[in-house]
Amino acid sequence: SRASSKKRWIWHERAPGRPEDAMPAGGTRPALASGGVIPGWPGGGLVSYGPTPWVQRHWDLRAAANFVAGGAGAGLVIVAVVSGARGVPASIAFLAGLALVGVGLLAVWLEIGRPLRAINVFRNPRTSWMSREAIAGLVLGAFALVAAALHATESAAAAAAGALAALAALAFVYSQGRILHAAKGIPGWRTAATPALIVATSLVEGAG
Repeated sequence: SRASSKKRWIWHERAPGRPEDAMPAGGTRPALASGGVIPGWPGGGLVSYGPTPWVQRHWDLRAAANFVAGGAGAGLVIVAVVSGARGVPASIAFLAGLALVGVGLLAVWLEIGRPLRAINVFRNPRTSWMSREAIAGLVLGAFALVAAALHATESAAAAAAGALAALAALAFVYSQGRILHAAKGIPGWRTAATPALIVATSLVEGAG
């Protein structure tokens, strides 16, 4: 019945543990009555019917690679344009930056439980920064390839294409910053400075 399928909330009392295991003020923490506790949380924890969930103590390497490689690649594209690079060196910078962004996106794609559904990430650009990141990544890829080709041939349009690639790269890395800012599970990231910090880090990585 519908009533029997509803999860019942119970409360576990505070138990001694590590500082990161501290519970909210009041000495209690909500948990679901479903036989099992979250590993590493003394006194029980929030669980659900079915397999017992695990506590995320660190990021998956593939998710982290998206922000590290993607940020460095976007930063490299921006720095190449701002520095006034021309010709073959500029082409190499655009292609290297695009390759890094591609490695990052590939890494996060490999993390998806159902990779063939990755196309769904483009469905909600109105409210999802992840959708905006994906779209910006596509635009960045297109303009970076065009800019690399134009710089290789020393075309007069190379500067304009590079500028558009840099704007797309900025949108890409800013979207990454907003993704982190929206992570409710990590209070330290929910500050207005997070997007700016991610953009600044990207520029430093690209210049370094």
